[in-house]
Amino acid sequence: MKVLFILEPPKGGQGTYVSQECLRGVVSVQAQQKVTVTSIDISLQGTVEVCIMRQWINPGELDWIHDKHKVLQKSHNLFPILHVPKPSTGYALSKGTHSFPFELQIPLLSDCLKQSPGSSHPTASLPPSFHFKACDGKGRAKIRYTLSAHVRRPGRLQRDGIVEQEISFLPLDPLLPPPMFNSPTLRYRGRHVVVEASLPSPAVLFIGHGIPLRLYVERQALPTWQTFPIVLRLLAISIRTHTTVTAGTHRNAWTANQDVISISNPGFELAGQHPGSVEISSDLWKHAVVQKLPPSFTTCTVTQQYSVHIKLEFDTYNGDADVLTANINVEVHSGAIPPEIGSDTSHVPWRIGSESHLGIRRYSSSECACDLPPYR
Repeated sequence: MKVLFILEPPKGGQGTYVSQECLRGVVSVQAQQKVTVTSIDISLQGTVEVCIMRQWINPGELDWIHDKHKVLQKSHNLFPILHVPKPSTGYALSKGTHSFPFELQIPLLSDCLKQSPGSSHPTASLPPSFHFKACDGKGRAKIRYTLSAHVRRPGRLQRDGIVEQEISFLPLDPLLPPPMFNSPTLRYRGRHVVVEASLPSPAVLFIGHGIPLRLYVERQALPTWQTFPIVLRLLAISIRTHTTVTAGTHRNAWTANQDVISISNPGFELAGQHPGSVEISSDLWKHAVVQKLPPSFTTCTVTQQYSVHIKLEFDTYNGDADVLTANINVEVHSGAIPPEIGSDTSHVPWRIGSESHLGIRRYSSSECACDLPPYR
């Protein structure tokens, strides 16, 4: 007996399924001779597995802490039909190929099925398919979604038929609220210049799209005889990834960078007598896009967050230099398209912790008359 999957491809056409999309297909049982089965089930599972290296107990001895959570468990009986009496000897399938169609919808929210002390178990959007290995080798995390079919046979001497297939998954993005909050703006002061960096509010980046960053430069107030020109020698922008892994009472965090642009001598100069601030042309990075990254997410044991890291090096004709760096926290959204045209995504929750990460301060009704977005 051979068990196979025939699974319809995702509607997005990129090999990745999204929230609320239906997995449709057929479980094919190929029998070389008459076989007896008791039931045929299909199930969809999502698991989060993490591993952290704990401090050495003895020199040369490593201790690893493991944790495994199931965030999705959905099953459906394909055979026999409900309310049909089940004989103890099972059902006979004749020689040949037998097809059992199935349909399973991927839910919107996760449901942590393991409640352990000392851990937070939030109800949030299902996390994306994810694979992480720390650069120092001291931590790993993996989020897998698997579709499996189980053909059960009577008795202990007859082997069940089991087939499993891993699928790629992305959650839908929450709706963006109107720009009711102040834009995230940071000011950095060097010896000769002040740099202001800002992003739209809320600060959200989309995979495959550009970075709507604005940069302004203003010279420090100096005596007239010191108003020499200031030249931008280097502009570098990167996406900084912050991954936190928790296993039991142990937690560790790692940071990695994905370069967006790095331009030497981009041609920006602040004239000696120029008053006020001057904007650095966004044409310098208008063709740079956010490369493929997992969207921001939070689970019981893994959190993935991002920030935009900016580095500017200024030079003056008298040899002095200013090096300024800036970090603006952002959320990264996948830009996943809903499975059905006109699907309602208003109930897609924002990532848990997004408010504090973005530095959003909620206003009372007397300070802001408009509705607050569905942050959680």
